[in-house]
Amino acid sequence: MGTSKQCNNQSNCKIDPVQLAVWGAFITTIGDFLGFIAALITAQEQCNEKNHNSCGKNYVQARITQLEDEIKQLKKEMEQYNE
Repeated sequence: MGTSKQCNNQSNCKIDPVQLAVWGAFITTIGDFLGFIAALITAQEQCNEKNHNSCGKNYVQARITQLEDEIKQLKKEMEQYNE
């Protein structure tokens, strides 16, 4: 990439805006990643504090069944609407 400053002499230095934008995007990406990790850790802690079944297989299976029932109901409503 080169240096971030183009200097002809000591008093005339200019910062390359493209490189500055790249560094800004890089720093933003690192910040977003750290925020994601923090949110993930918090979610795991909350899951461990609650009843373990709400985060386990039983909860997932019950939720799948509930969603399947909702899909069936929506299909029935769509069939009635299309008639």
